[in-house]
Amino acid sequence: MASVIGWLDHSEEQQRKMREVIDLFSETDSRDELGIGAVRDAFSDLLFPGLSTIQTRARYFFFVPWVYLDLERRRVPAGQIAQKARQRQLELIYALEAGGESGGVIGIDARERLKRLPESVYWNGLGVFDLRRYQGGLGDYRRSIGRFYRQVDAFAGYEAEQIDIERPTNWHPALPPRPDGLFEETTLALTGEEAHFLRERIVTADPGSLLAHYLLAGQPVEGTIALPWDGVDFDGLPDELARRVRYGRWFSELFWGAALLYNLLLAEEATRRELQSGGAERVDHYRDRLDDWVGLVAARRSEFEAVQRDDFWRVVSHTGARVTDKTRRFLDQWFDLALAPGGSVATNRSAHRLIGDREQGLKRGLARLGNPRQLEIWGGLSGAGQLNYRWGTGRVIVNDIIDGLTDA
Repeated sequence: MASVIGWLDHSEEQQRKMREVIDLFSETDSRDELGIGAVRDAFSDLLFPGLSTIQTRARYFFFVPWVYLDLERRRVPAGQIAQKARQRQLELIYALEAGGESGGVIGIDARERLKRLPESVYWNGLGVFDLRRYQGGLGDYRRSIGRFYRQVDAFAGYEAEQIDIERPTNWHPALPPRPDGLFEETTLALTGEEAHFLRERIVTADPGSLLAHYLLAGQPVEGTIALPWDGVDFDGLPDELARRVRYGRWFSELFWGAALLYNLLLAEEATRRELQSGGAERVDHYRDRLDDWVGLVAARRSEFEAVQRDDFWRVVSHTGARVTDKTRRFLDQWFDLALAPGGSVATNRSAHRLIGDREQGLKRGLARLGNPRQLEIWGGLSGAGQLNYRWGTGRVIVNDIIDGLTDA
């Protein structure tokens, strides 16, 4: 029977996490094969809150509210609002195309077959940055729209009687206005007003994030900056942000070795069992990358060893991340092996056993190591990329906003 994930009445946060899990399974090089997603997500939220790996451009943070504000203005009922919103978001594809856009346009290839609409991609971020005032999931918002209309009508009565109450709204009241002709022709470029507003919202939401730091620096981020800390002067960071970034970098760099070793072990076993062609080249590739990683650890050993591990875990736990005891033990054991003097994890039997036991504990019958059936269908690359905590999205969002400010 095919596996089906039903979107029941889970919380907004649960739905967001589930969507991110699904998204990561479609990104082979960043897939979480060893069950460390809770730690990865903790640092992603600390450094780049409100973003996700499938967001494309900053102006969608306005497109989604503009769509729903228009539907609210027209009093579209709850039973029709999802379909009307979908139609508007499909119209945006053609409007952006008419404006000369292609890259970054959600649905440019799928068009009418689009399943993941911008509204679901940006819903969490809209709440994090306070562009969305409705506190709840997208489905709850739609179902509650009739009650909202009644609240607006009641407010009109109070206003007529000069009773001082706050006007009900699902969106930030100072949101820049929707441009005329938006659904006929538009672009992904932010206006100066939009860029100023979005920067203010992001910085206000979490001034201690790396995302806010890049925005306040006011400089575009070069595409050659591959990792978020590569463009950072640590001495110029506030103490708490420097702590977040250092721990995030430490975890990213140390855990990278575990991801590479896992792929090396898969390549070696697949080659030994003659399950795939090109096995020897793949083994050499992962050995070379693991050797490079060993060199990285050796070069930065003093920094790595200076990290207070209890404080590292304290930072992770303060985000609300649910890291199981098994995951913490696995990672602490890996850190010990990675920082042990002499030798290489590539030939360390304890390291091999740790990785194998971890995969078996997580996947059971679907584990690849020691399982020829699963190993035979391995694609040759499973989560071997270094963790960058949504940096690809962060760099684009920062540059969109900086460009808008510059062009204002």
